[in-house]
Amino acid sequence: MSEKLTELISYLDSLTARVDLAKLKNHLENVDIKRSDVETLCIFGDDTYKRNLISQSKWYELLVMCWRPGQRSQIHDHGHSACGVKVIEGTLTETRFKETNPGLVSAVDESIYQPQAICVRIDSDIHEMSNFGETDLITLHIYSPMLKMTLYKLDDSTTSHSRNLM
Repeated sequence: MSEKLTELISYLDSLTARVDLAKLKNHLENVDIKRSDVETLCIFGDDTYKRNLISQSKWYELLVMCWRPGQRSQIHDHGHSACGVKVIEGTLTETRFKETNPGLVSAVDESIYQPQAICVRIDSDIHEMSNFGETDLITLHIYSPMLKMTLYKLDDSTTSHSRNLM
């Protein structure tokens, strides 16, 4: 494991409750991590993105996620977990949704994150993460406490022209 993650893991190991979002954002801003720092954890899946565990406790899980072009997460929220993401390599697309009916959603907006960009979200946000680029995507994810997500489906009664909904 990279020494660059030592301070972040030390902070996460000290948690006795859900992470403070401002502190999480600060830690992610201050960790200068590159693919070479996590190369041994850069394992890709053939059909879907791959979650590669770095460290965990009762109050967090720290992962490297690896995405081939075209791979995406399911539409989900984070249950009672806070989430912090840092793009290590590639371009991450986040599509945010609103619930239209129980368990059904429609897209409301989209953000693009380049290398070293950070995204910090609260538990109630509903989103999908995607790699629409032509190269691999590698991201660092922190969930606090460990992730227990709810999955959603697109509401067919709504119309959207977002590319990830095709």
